Amino acid sequence: MAANLVPPTTVLDVKDTPAYLTTRALLDERQERGTLKPGSIDHLHSTVAKIHADLDPQDTDRPLNQSFFRYQGGKAALAFRRPDGSWESPESFTGSALSQMGYKVLGGGGAKFLENQRKQGEHGQKLAEVNWNHALQRQEAPSLLRTVQLPGQKFRTIRAVLSGGGRGYSVIDNLDVLQLFLDAPELRDLPVIESHITLDLMRIRLLLNPEDAILFDPLTGRIKNPTGSHDTTLNLPIPMLEVWNGEVGNAAIRVLDKVYFTHCLNGLGGYGDGGTSYRWNHTGGEDRAEKIKAGIGDAVKSARVRANGQIDNYKAATEVGIDNAFDLLDAWGDDLTAGQRERAKDAFQDETVTPGKKLASLVDAITLAAQDEKDLIKQRDLEAFGARILAKGLEQARKGGGRILVAEA
Repeated sequence: MAANLVPPTTVLDVKDTPAYLTTRALLDERQERGTLKPGSIDHLHSTVAKIHADLDPQDTDRPLNQSFFRYQGGKAALAFRRPDGSWESPESFTGSALSQMGYKVLGGGGAKFLENQRKQGEHGQKLAEVNWNHALQRQEAPSLLRTVQLPGQKFRTIRAVLSGGGRGYSVIDNLDVLQLFLDAPELRDLPVIESHITLDLMRIRLLLNPEDAILFDPLTGRIKNPTGSHDTTLNLPIPMLEVWNGEVGNAAIRVLDKVYFTHCLNGLGGYGDGGTSYRWNHTGGEDRAEKIKAGIGDAVKSARVRANGQIDNYKAATEVGIDNAFDLLDAWGDDLTAGQRERAKDAFQDETVTPGKKLASLVDAITLAAQDEKDLIKQRDLEAFGARILAKGLEQARKGGGRILVAEA
C-alpha cells in the first residue's frame, strides 16, 4: 500500500518535529495601547469572505478504513483509496484534527502513545504507522473530514475529524455568523475592536456601547484631549461583547459579556462564572440560524446589564487594599499554572496596573498575564479567573472592613 501513496521519505530530527502542521492565525487585528480605532462588522465580513474563498473549505464523508496513514517529512498524512485501487493525494493535519482522529480511532491516551513511539527514530516511526493503520481498519462508520487549502502547501490540510454519515452535523461557519450579525439590528452597528481567527476558532470583541469611542480621534485612535479631566476614565473598563465560533467541532457559538481596558488592551470576564450569556450549538435543524438571530437581541441587553455590574465591581476594587498581592495570588491561584502565576506577578510592574496595592491591582495583573497566552481558550479562562478573584476579593473585603489582610484559600 505504501508504495502507491508516496515514495519513501527520510525523516530528520524526528524528536523535535511535531507530527502535525503548525499554522499561524488567519486574522489577528487588535488595537494599539492607549488607542481606540474600531472597525465595522461589514468590513470584517468582507475580510473573512476573502479568507474563506482562499481556504476553499471542503468536506469528505467516508469510512476511515478506506484510508492509509503515514508520516511524510515527519508530518502525519492521510490518503483515501480511489475506486480503481490507486490512492488520492495525501492530506496533512492540524494539531487539533490529529487529536480528534487519535481520540476517535485510538481512544484516550492512544495517540500520545503512538506519538512517543514515532519519536523513537526511524524504526519507531514505521511501527507507529503500522499501529495507526491497524486501528484505522476497524473504522467502518463514515467520518466527516473538514479540509482546507493553506497557502504554500502542496496538499490540502485536514482541520477536523468529526462524526459523519448524515448524523445531522449542522455547519455554521464564521462567514455565516458574521452574516447573522449584519442581519441583526442589535449587532450590525457595534464597533469591532479586536478580531482573531484561527483554523479552529474565531473570537471577535465589540464595543457594547458605540458612544464609548467618542473620546478618541476616529483617524488616529488617540485620546482627543489627553490633558482634560476625562483622561481618568481611561483607567476604567468599558462594556464589551465577545463572540466565539468554532467551525470544526471545537466550540459552539458563544456570546460573552466582558469589559475592556483601552489603556492596556486586556479583557475581564463577566462576574465570577466567566460571564457566558448565551450559547448555541451547531445542531438543531435548518432553522438554527433563525433561532440565533431571534436570541441576539436578548443577548445584547443581558450583556449590557452584566457588564455595567462588572464595572461597578471594578470601581469598588480600586478602593480595597490588599496586604500581600503575591501571597493572595498563591493562595487563590490553585487553578493556575506556575508559569501563569509568575507572569501575573511580573505584570505588577506594568505601568497600567492600578497603583497602591489594591484588589484592582491584582485583577489587572492577572488579565495582563492573560494576553501572553497564545491559546485563546487559555486566555479566556485566565480572564475568567480574574473575574472570580474580583468577586471573591470583594466578598472578603466586606467581611474584613474594606481590606483583605489574610489570604483565605
